[in-house]
Amino acid sequence: MAINNRMRNMMRKNTMKNTSDIGKTIKMHSLIIFGLSYCPYCHKAKQLLAPYKPFVKDIDTDSNPEGIRRALKKISGMNTFPQIFLKGKLLGGFDDTSRKMQTRRVKKTLEGLRKPSAFF
Repeated sequence: MAINNRMRNMMRKNTMKNTSDIGKTIKMHSLIIFGLSYCPYCHKAKQLLAPYKPFVKDIDTDSNPEGIRRALKKISGMNTFPQIFLKGKLLGGFDDTSRKMQTRRVKKTLEGLRKPSAFF
């Protein structure tokens, strides 16, 4: 019984650390995609957002994928992937993001992420 409680507490601490780390990562990057390396919708999202140079994190290749999954669930409320954040706010998955990209506000924000090319 005491071992189970210790394990639960360790898992909670691990999730809290991941939630904090993921929150910082989301704030640090203007556009971030949390995905799975084998997920077709994640691949579509990466292709759709490639011109805007997103930070991509495939959680299944991480050393603690379940901890990250729990932390993302806590932050976004979503169980599915991809989970896409723009300027610290959840856009949603692939379908939500592709739909929101048609709105003026999201288009303008994404266009602001493009780096102007240098002329030499």
